[in-house]
Amino acid sequence: MLNSRDKHYPEENDGLLDCSGLAQSCAFNRFGTLLAVGCRDGRILFWDLMTRGVTRTFTGHSYSVTTLGWSRSGRFLASGAADGTVYVWDVLSGERRHAYHVVAPLVKVQFHPRCDQQLLVCISKQRPALIDITNLNSRPVPDNGDNIIATFSRRGEQLVTGNSRGMVTVFQTDTLEELISFRVPTSLALTQIKSLEFCGKRSLFLVSSADRVIRLFDADSLPGGSSPQKEPVCLQRMQDLVNRTMWKNCHFSGGGAYVVAGCSRGHVLHLYETATGSLVKILKGTTGEDLTDVAWHPLRPMITSVCGGAVTVWAHNPVENWSAFAPNFTELEENEQYDEHESEFDAEDEDRSEKGDNDELTGEELEVDVMAIDSVPNYASSDEGNDSDCLLNFPVQPDYDEEEEKEWRQTHPNEPVSVKRKSEDSADLDDRPAKRLKVLEITAQGTPFHEQLAPMSLPPATSSDLDSGLSLDSLPVE
Repeated sequence: MLNSRDKHYPEENDGLLDCSGLAQSCAFNRFGTLLAVGCRDGRILFWDLMTRGVTRTFTGHSYSVTTLGWSRSGRFLASGAADGTVYVWDVLSGERRHAYHVVAPLVKVQFHPRCDQQLLVCISKQRPALIDITNLNSRPVPDNGDNIIATFSRRGEQLVTGNSRGMVTVFQTDTLEELISFRVPTSLALTQIKSLEFCGKRSLFLVSSADRVIRLFDADSLPGGSSPQKEPVCLQRMQDLVNRTMWKNCHFSGGGAYVVAGCSRGHVLHLYETATGSLVKILKGTTGEDLTDVAWHPLRPMITSVCGGAVTVWAHNPVENWSAFAPNFTELEENEQYDEHESEFDAEDEDRSEKGDNDELTGEELEVDVMAIDSVPNYASSDEGNDSDCLLNFPVQPDYDEEEEKEWRQTHPNEPVSVKRKSEDSADLDDRPAKRLKVLEITAQGTPFHEQLAPMSLPPATSSDLDSGLSLDSLPVE
C-alpha cells in the first residue's frame, strides 16, 4: 500500500492544525510519524497526524523559530530562530544538547543525511558553516559568492551551494574540496539561486532561481554519479507561464514523482510532475496571507503548508475499492436474483475434482513470527542498511495513582522504575540549578567557533563586538 500512495498527490484541504495562529515553520521526520512546527513565540510543537494532537512541546527560543531540521534517526532536531540562535534538541528527553549563535539571520539548518553528528547552517548573506557536533568545531564552506544557499546531496557525500551569481558549486563533504562548478543556464547574466533540493529516493535535484524557473537536474551527472559530466543535464523546466510567479519553497514528494512549489505571495501551491514537467494541480488556500513554509509527507500524498500562523493539511481523497476486500466482488447497478449453488456453503466441495493451490495447507498450522521486524523499503533508499536505533513515536508513559504505585512497588521490589513521577522523594529534582549549556559563537566571516561556557541568559554578541575580539565571557550577565 505504501508504494501505491506515491502515485497520487493531494487534491483538497483536509483541515487545519490549531497552533493559536503562531506557526512559522514545519518539518516531517524521515518516517512521517511526527510533524515539528516552529512557532513565533519560540515554542516547537510536535504533532501526531494520526490523532491530530500535540504530543510534546519544547520551549527555549526567545524569538520566532524560522527553520527546522530532523536528523536521520529522528532522535535529534535542529531549530533556528530569528535572533540567530541554533539549538540541537534531544527529541526523546526534550533537552537542549548543543547551542550555537550567529550574528546574521538564519536561512536553513540541515542534518547530514547519513550522520547525526554533522549539521549544516546557512546564514543570510554569509558563507554556510559545516558543524561537527562531536568535536565542537566548524568549517566554513569556501564559496566566495553572496547570499549562499547550501544543501547536502542524497547520500551526503557532496555539499552543493548556490550563490547570487547563478553559480552552483559541488564540494566534497569530508575535505570541502571543490569538485565542479557550473552556471545555471538562464537568459539573464546574473540570476540568484533561491533554493536547492535533492530527492531522497531518486537521483534528482532541483534548482530554483530568481528568474522564476525551477530546473530539474540529473544527480547522476554530478561527480561521484554513474555518468559524471562537466555540466549536469537539465531534465525539466517548471514555471508559471501565466502569472510569472516567484517561488518561496520547493520540495520533492516522498518518491520523487512530483514537486510542490509554494508561491511567495499568497497561499497557493503548484504541483508539477517530474517526468514531464507539466502542471498537474493548483491548491489555493486562504487569501490575504503569505506562505512561510511547505513540507511534503515522506510516504503519503499529504502536504502541510504554513500561512498566516496556521498549518493547513492537504490530502488525497481516497477512492473506495471494494474489490480489495473480496477479489470476486462486482458492483451491480440494480438488484439481481442470486442462485445459490448446491455445494457453495458446504465444508467440503464434493463436486470439486481438481486440487487448488491452497488445498495442501488445509488443516495445517502456519507459524507466524511476531517478534521479527521487517524493514520497510519506503523508509530508506535501496543502498541503505537497516536502521535499528530510530525514534518513530514518543513512548506512552501511563500515569498511576500514588496508592497503586506503592502497592506495585511492594509486590515488585526488584523491578526498575520505568515511570517517572513527581513525588515527595523526587521533589528536589526540580529545585536543582539549570545546566550550563555550551554556546558556540559563529562569526560573520565564517571563522572557527570560539567555545565558551556561558548561561543561555547572555545577550547575543553584535558584529562590532566580534570584530573587536570581544568574547562571551566579557559580556555582562543579567
